[in-house]
Amino acid sequence: MRIGHGFDLHRVSDDPERQLVLGGVTIAGAPGLIGHSDADVVTHALCDALLGAAGLGDIGVHFPDTDPTWAGADSLALLAHVVSLVHAEGWTIANGDITVIAEAPKLAPHRLAMQERLRAVTRAPHQRQSHHHGTTRPHWRRTRPRCRSRRPARRRSVMSRPPQRGPRTPKPTSSSKRGGQAVRARQAAAARGERRPARSRDDGLGGDQVEGRRAVRELLAAGSRTVQRVLIASGQDPSEQLDEIEILCQGARVPLELVSRARLESLARTDSSQGVLALTRPIDPVDLDDLVYDVPGGLSPFLLVGAGITDPRNLGALLRSAECAGVNGIVLPRHRSARLSPTVAKTAAGAIEHLRFATVPGIPAGLERLSKLGVMTIGMAGEAKRSLFDLDLGNAPIALVLGEEERGLAPLVRRRCDELVSIPQFGEVESLNVSVAGAVAMYEVTRQRIAANR
Repeated sequence: MRIGHGFDLHRVSDDPERQLVLGGVTIAGAPGLIGHSDADVVTHALCDALLGAAGLGDIGVHFPDTDPTWAGADSLALLAHVVSLVHAEGWTIANGDITVIAEAPKLAPHRLAMQERLRAVTRAPHQRQSHHHGTTRPHWRRTRPRCRSRRPARRRSVMSRPPQRGPRTPKPTSSSKRGGQAVRARQAAAARGERRPARSRDDGLGGDQVEGRRAVRELLAAGSRTVQRVLIASGQDPSEQLDEIEILCQGARVPLELVSRARLESLARTDSSQGVLALTRPIDPVDLDDLVYDVPGGLSPFLLVGAGITDPRNLGALLRSAECAGVNGIVLPRHRSARLSPTVAKTAAGAIEHLRFATVPGIPAGLERLSKLGVMTIGMAGEAKRSLFDLDLGNAPIALVLGEEERGLAPLVRRRCDELVSIPQFGEVESLNVSVAGAVAMYEVTRQRIAANR
């Protein structure tokens, strides 16, 4: 058994756009650190300790600042590369003991997410992380991983030792049993990567976990986001899509791991991952004005506004139709809307990699801003007297507004729309599904644009 020590030091950046990343988790509202990659000092310290324990030098040898390959790189990708080097030397990682000293920001709420992301890359059965307060900035991290050898014969006595146990969880008393169960349930959900609905500040668009063969293939082919690693379940039948995913991973230097089906399903957050899962950077939203002014190809803006669509499958289906119909921007509220979860990404079949997203505090304010920018906002309402097919849209800047699955558009959203239209129906069913209605409306806009350009 070997024990390695590592630490890392980065200065705080003056760049307001620089984000603080610790243990693979982006800490919102905190100043970032200066560095060649994303300056994740926790992950860098762990890399340094692992390399030292395996006798492979230090992080500066393998990822020098002069190498442009690692400029702006995700540190979890660096860690995955280090893990592969350690395994190639015949070692397995048995434990990681990480201490973080910081006065600000508060890291306790992010501890479980950091542990899960680091454990997922290192595959260490035991990991302990503690936080202490006392410095003015989060400026250094130290870690002590323990490695077990996989070399035969001469190290069997080490292998025969029982594994080190992790920290014991105190047994709750009868008076705190119910509260303890709730806490453990939330901790288990956080360890699986599940998120509770946001109650306060914007927690981002999501998109950091992609499942499904087509969705993962599009993620790799688009190349617009850093992919930390791809997991593929073993025992699957040969497939051209799987072969293509493997080739794309090799070309992009993305770590590809073959894991058991049970392990992959334990990490999956959809009903059917199709044996493929990718961990990547979340999708970064753009400013609403950029969706209007910065349209690829100099085309007229064609936007889709989701005014409270909470069903992930409906949102995913809408995004897939939107990308196919030529929509160049999606507007979503920061609250009371589905995020870009693995279910949304899988249903969208890779469309999220080719769309740009903007988030707004409220849809009414967003529609008002779009009107000031010269974009015509058209709300879809089943009871509206005017038909969508009666509008003369041509090449005008358009934003289609779709409401909640059950209640449709909220009253204030209706008042902020320039037009309220409906899709004619001739059957007995009350209304179309929101994803179907959205697809019909988007393709009507596309049809009129094609006709106007002839």
